[in-house]
Amino acid sequence: IRQNELTAKASEMDWQQAKDNITINVILAYLQVLSAQEQLTIARNQVEVTKVQVARLETLNASGAIAPAVLYDLKGQLASDQLGVINVKNQLETARINLSQMMNIPYQASLQLEALSSPVTAILYDGTADNIYQAATQQLAIVKAAEYRKQSAQKRYLSAKAQLLPTLSFNGGFGTNYSSVATRQELISTADMPTNQYVDLSGSKLPVFAPQSNYQSHKITYGDQWTNNLNSSLSIGLQIPILNGLRARSNMNQAKIAEKRTSFEAQTVKTQLRQAVDQAYINMNTAFERYQTLARQLEDFTISFKAAEVRFNAGVNTSVEYMIAKNNVDRSNANFIAAKYDYLLRVKVLDFYQGKPLW
Repeated sequence: IRQNELTAKASEMDWQQAKDNITINVILAYLQVLSAQEQLTIARNQVEVTKVQVARLETLNASGAIAPAVLYDLKGQLASDQLGVINVKNQLETARINLSQMMNIPYQASLQLEALSSPVTAILYDGTADNIYQAATQQLAIVKAAEYRKQSAQKRYLSAKAQLLPTLSFNGGFGTNYSSVATRQELISTADMPTNQYVDLSGSKLPVFAPQSNYQSHKITYGDQWTNNLNSSLSIGLQIPILNGLRARSNMNQAKIAEKRTSFEAQTVKTQLRQAVDQAYINMNTAFERYQTLARQLEDFTISFKAAEVRFNAGVNTSVEYMIAKNNVDRSNANFIAAKYDYLLRVKVLDFYQGKPLW
């Protein structure tokens, strides 16, 4: 009974782990949609900036104030920016489809998601890999399931081992019965009645009389039958395994192997969990450093682009210099957004390992 109870608990933990996996996957897919939405906003802003420059250069080109090549260089850049919008839109729709599939709902192109309530800040995650691992061994359902299977196998081994012991049994019984046709005879009267017999007395035949009783039948009541028909039994038995002990010993050996296997599997789960936590912690630190580096890069390229834009508008910079500065800030902006959500994803994974609320 205890073995089956532990097996049932292990199945419950498997079910919980499946739900946890779906939860974390839905959250990660949700964040990917948010990241793609921000990327699309940035890409559209890039197009608008380039459109303003193209409109300005078209006016200057109409008056012959610039070389036509400058205008067409910017038009080519505008086409590249518009192509970037198309690519990001495709990424966004792919992320929406993935999220819809995760949530098992029909895909809708008009799907709108609520943004994060608070912005992502560059704060190093609180906790060490050792602390996260210790919390994960206590919180994750997959670890609990492996431990329950190990305990269930131990109970199975003890149960199989007990089959080698002699069996002493006691049996007792107590019962009664009832019949609807059971009757009892009540004596009514007794009278002398002539019979077919006679005696010869001096040549005379004298008839023989015999007493005859008259009875009346009555059904026996349920209560009387219950009392009258009581019966009981008691037995004792001793069974000593001899030939069937070979089968019992084989079952015990198989149970011992199963116990060792589940113990190994439980340790393997913990080992793999430790490796996963260590890797996730390193990924989080790397994402944090990338986030900080790209934040500084974006700030520097933004300042550089503003200066290049002023010089380009003043006719000092060439279109090539302007496009290089613009591409740098655009690429840095896209990388920064990707790094921001990548860091958030890494944080959510570590929260998942510790059983913390994910949203």
